[in-house]
Amino acid sequence: MDEKDLLKKVIEKERKFRTQDFLAPYTNQTKTAIVKMDGLNYKFRIVTQGSEEGLGIFRPIDPNCALLKKAASWEMRREYFDALPSLHVILSYETDQGWVAFPMNIESTQKKFALVGEVVVKSVSDAERFDVITARFDGVHFWYDELFVGSDAIKSQAMRDCFDPKLHPDTMRQSLDIIKGITPEDQQAFELAISSWKVFTRMSTEAMIKKVLSDGGGALGSYVVRDVNIEIKWKSASGKDYTTLVDKSSLDVVSAGICLDDEDTKFNLRDMPYIVNKGESEAAIYIMPVRHIDFEGAG
Repeated sequence: MDEKDLLKKVIEKERKFRTQDFLAPYTNQTKTAIVKMDGLNYKFRIVTQGSEEGLGIFRPIDPNCALLKKAASWEMRREYFDALPSLHVILSYETDQGWVAFPMNIESTQKKFALVGEVVVKSVSDAERFDVITARFDGVHFWYDELFVGSDAIKSQAMRDCFDPKLHPDTMRQSLDIIKGITPEDQQAFELAISSWKVFTRMSTEAMIKKVLSDGGGALGSYVVRDVNIEIKWKSASGKDYTTLVDKSSLDVVSAGICLDDEDTKFNLRDMPYIVNKGESEAAIYIMPVRHIDFEGAG
């Protein structure tokens, strides 16, 4: 067969292939699917409905675009994953993109995947924080396969017992260190969980403060945690700057930053925009220094 005939054969194969259903992984962020046939990669722009992700059967709707037809069966999923390289990882925390996990054996992971840190695993189900799972790598994403049967379930549960966000991180770490069989990789997975909780707490706190202020026409400028309290810099509806100190858990006022005749503690942060708006309209606002009481340091 000469080169011309060979080229015709390849073109005809591709033409037929682009009319057939195919199997491919997809995520919320996936815009294309790369499908391999006879050693060649074929690219499709894919269309999915909803926010699902996983392994699916796609049907071409034109030579360059394919529509998700249905999710792959368990048998198809099993055959597909068995052909992919595997990695054992320790689940740390969940995000909108998947579970962040740390390799169970970082040395072998470096050799096998050239990875030196955490990975994001898609479509995790029936697993909890600090469980060890088997993930499969498709060249772009890691996918949840199954719980790793060789893992220590008792150790995973003990790690979960140690992870209590109500406790200081150092207290959690001390509890972790006495668990039998803890590895450096376990410790890294635990640190990732602690770090994620700190970020989550800060984001949750910021969102709460923003809403409370905005409900009254105020706007958050910045804030800093000071021991059991939060010092908040904010603007009134008129754009004037104020500083108020509140209790971290309840947002009850500790020091209003304006004169309230020593009745600061009768109010909550949600009251401050209304009080300030009324005071400004009556030209009756007297700025007072915020009282920092028994602070050991800023957070």
